[in-house]
Amino acid sequence: MECEPVNAHTTFALTLLCIASGCGTLANLNGQSYPLMGGTEPTKPLGGVRRDIGWITSVTAPVNLLFVADLPVSLIGDVVTLPRTLTALKAVSSHEEPTSTRLE
Repeated sequence: MECEPVNAHTTFALTLLCIASGCGTLANLNGQSYPLMGGTEPTKPLGGVRRDIGWITSVTAPVNLLFVADLPVSLIGDVVTLPRTLTALKAVSSHEEPTSTRLE
């Protein structure tokens, strides 16, 4: 059985998908409105999915397809990081100094 070579379009699409994976969750954990572009927004539970949905509705095709592809990865990332975001939310609501959720 022979393997078919992967065409350039498939390789490009897979590369973009890998690069864009989890951007919403990373922006949420870093308290950013946009990944790698700054802006501040508080860390929220499931904030990565919320950010992805906001980005999907704010840009036009085909750019928004990157954020559509990012949704499942952000959902998984948001569930895994839920304890961290809940701790940050609790600290803010009780007027404590929140511990940083920034990934280092």
